[in-house]
Amino acid sequence: LGTTMCHSALADSFQGSALTGALARCSSAMGAGMILAPLIGQVSAKLGGARGAFSLCTLLTLTQLVTEWKILHLPRLVDEPACATGAAAGSSDGNGAAAAVVAAPPLV
Repeated sequence: LGTTMCHSALADSFQGSALTGALARCSSAMGAGMILAPLIGQVSAKLGGARGAFSLCTLLTLTQLVTEWKILHLPRLVDEPACATGAAAGSSDGNGAAAAVVAAPPLV
């Protein structure tokens, strides 16, 4: 779910080669997190027990929030996102499920 949301947000914010670079950075960060998170969790749990692991998790979450808030600046969204081509975005199939609208990136 998080990967899909991240990729959707980036597709709404970037186009072309900027989107490719943003997706690469996002995927690299997610991969590093998947490898490092269990290691960091084990070390913090051994040093401080469950309370230490929770405290470290809270600290890392706050660090990420501050980093994204103060350092990372995404461009403003345009009125018509690049991925809203084809069928109307947000349309429903009658069962309450939203229809996914995905545009393939241009081949270069």
